[in-house]
Amino acid sequence: MKDLKAIFGKEFESKLTGDGYGVFRACAPVLPADFTTAAFGRPFAEDDGGNLFTELPDGNICFWDHETDDLTVIASTWDDFAKSCIPPKPVELKPGQVKSVWVDPEFAKKMGMTVPKDGWIKRKA
Repeated sequence: MKDLKAIFGKEFESKLTGDGYGVFRACAPVLPADFTTAAFGRPFAEDDGGNLFTELPDGNICFWDHETDDLTVIASTWDDFAKSCIPPKPVELKPGQVKSVWVDPEFAKKMGMTVPKDGWIKRKA
């Protein structure tokens, strides 16, 4: 049995593609309408963008891009994949680097924040 708890909250840098993937979490209970396990493999995790991580019958681990339906092999085996999962690197922003941010208006209301109706807070020029 694969230990999914060991990868959740972590990210992965593929030796096959050179790209980073994650941060991993459990899949949503309902998969996207255009996703099929026959075409894309068995999903075991997703990232915060709605992309899925799947395992093919041959053991390859893949990244499924929900916007393009592209399937990319990112690891040859589960063990290779799991060994390369690491805690996410902290994001460091420089003062003035963020030009705008979207805050869910309902979340803002619960937190006592005031945001525009569309949720976008923009830095003054």
